[in-house]
Amino acid sequence: MKRYRVPLLLSLLGWATHLFRADAQSLRGDESFDVLFALQPLGEIFYQDRFNQIYPPLYHTLDHFWLLLAGTSQLSARFIALAAGVALVPLTYRLGRTLLGEAAARLGALLVALHPFLIWHSQDGRMYTLLAALALASALVAERIWRSAGGRVGLALWTAYLLLTTLNILNHYFAYFAVFAINVVALLLWWRRRWPLGFYLRWFLVNALAGVVAIIWFALAWARIAGHSEPWIEPVSPLDVLGRSALAYSLGTTVEWAQAWPFVGVMLGLAVLGALAVARGAPYERERSALTALGILTVLPLALIYAGSLFRPMYDEKFLIFIVPFYMLLAARGLLALGRWRWPLFAVASAGMLLALVNYHTDPRFAKAPPWRETAQAILSQAQPGDVVVYNFPDPSMPYQIGDRLPIVLVPGQGPGDPAVARPLGPESVEPELDRLAGAYNRIWFVPQPAPNWDRDGVTGQVLTRFADRDYETSFGSLRLERYLSPRAYQALWSPIGAAFGDGIELLAYRAARVPGAVRLTLYWRAARVPAKDYTVFAHLLNEAGALAAQQDNPPVGGSYPTTQWVPGRTIVDRYDIIMSTDLPSGRYRFEVGLYDAGGTRLRAGNDDKVVFGDFRP
Repeated sequence: MKRYRVPLLLSLLGWATHLFRADAQSLRGDESFDVLFALQPLGEIFYQDRFNQIYPPLYHTLDHFWLLLAGTSQLSARFIALAAGVALVPLTYRLGRTLLGEAAARLGALLVALHPFLIWHSQDGRMYTLLAALALASALVAERIWRSAGGRVGLALWTAYLLLTTLNILNHYFAYFAVFAINVVALLLWWRRRWPLGFYLRWFLVNALAGVVAIIWFALAWARIAGHSEPWIEPVSPLDVLGRSALAYSLGTTVEWAQAWPFVGVMLGLAVLGALAVARGAPYERERSALTALGILTVLPLALIYAGSLFRPMYDEKFLIFIVPFYMLLAARGLLALGRWRWPLFAVASAGMLLALVNYHTDPRFAKAPPWRETAQAILSQAQPGDVVVYNFPDPSMPYQIGDRLPIVLVPGQGPGDPAVARPLGPESVEPELDRLAGAYNRIWFVPQPAPNWDRDGVTGQVLTRFADRDYETSFGSLRLERYLSPRAYQALWSPIGAAFGDGIELLAYRAARVPGAVRLTLYWRAARVPAKDYTVFAHLLNEAGALAAQQDNPPVGGSYPTTQWVPGRTIVDRYDIIMSTDLPSGRYRFEVGLYDAGGTRLRAGNDDKVVFGDFRP
């Protein structure tokens, strides 16, 4: 039992660091997508992964059964990634102990338990820590097989390696880089140690069997894989790969270079020192081989992904997350080579990791996602029968947070495509659906998220502002939440006027309310035909003597909806916040409203050029 004490304590530390605030931040879009995707029937998951998605089927299949068992809470959505991330700690310890000895194993596992990049992805409900754990487990079993190369290798070891490698190939395509690097190490050891040809042929056969699985899935999904590209993955130079990898695999992505470079420099220096610090004496050859293997497993995948990026951009730090444990073992060996300086340098490395973790947990600039959960909770806490939620970018986070508790609709239902060539959307692309929603629901909750390849000009919000009555708005971090009353809701609240102006314009009604520092006057217009000119509206607040107390003049709907664009027969919602002086006397006030053209000529309203209405007492 004593031999398990250290890995157990390190694993408990891993659980503590990885579980801490694991569900504090909202699921980001990709996480939310994976939850909704994994809840589909298994047949649909396989079909979509083959024809529409760019992932092999393992992770979504595991997620499917896990979510059915554990529910769809944020912690459940992240638990597979969390468990895989924690498993990296004992796996690192075991591999380090086998290759480099007890001291290096402890330090390497400790660095993995504290690593911000691994913690970030352990708290991210996706397949990347599973990719790392399966790759590390494959390397560990491969080492056991290689160690027995001169004798008999049990069927259990061959089966374990085949199973782990196959599962990783079915988990993520970038597992191929890990498998390739492991086989390069095997080739090197075969040349150095003069393995029997029969043993290496068995090794080749086992890897070929795993490759058959890859070939079968590739053949099934090739049409999708061959034509796929990610617009957010950009071409990279060798310096880009080195710089971004050094930062991510040393400290993570929640710290800027201006703060990080001393810590990254220390970590790189430790890894280089570890790769070179081979002990003399009896274990010389063994440790040299171990450090060479760790170096290959760390560096070769980076070279491969850069080479692949020359043909199609494919580099992203998370795709090679399995490098981190190997890199940390090299750094741990470097620390050991420093003798009495090891702990001061370990403290420096740990300080850099702590900085990155503090940023991750507290700095909004490094937030995993906007506060979708808080926004959804605000909607659900105020929801009423007859409410609907509208969002204008196909981020699955809001549908995940809302669930089936309220209807939720994406408007526009389809974006314009490639932002480099797409034309902006016009109001006609969203008006039919918004008209349908306004006719079916009393209140529309709206979370605006303009995006270059979807509703880049915020047309959905513009149309809602013109034809629905916004009665509530607030912000949660970078997200804005608005609520609109549909015509059948605001018509029950307005005060009719029915004033007919020239050029076919009618002022139907109004609403007035006090807001901090102003009186909010909402005017409801309708045009019998398209007006001939663009008019400006004047909204005056008159005191009991009829004198002007405050005013606001501007084209309708804040200048965003000129009268020459009005749709005949539609009600236009036009809001004015008339700023009032702090020393405005109490009493009875009325409103005076009219329109004038560019030359200052007012439209007639019957025998007058304005209408006066209301009885407002601030």
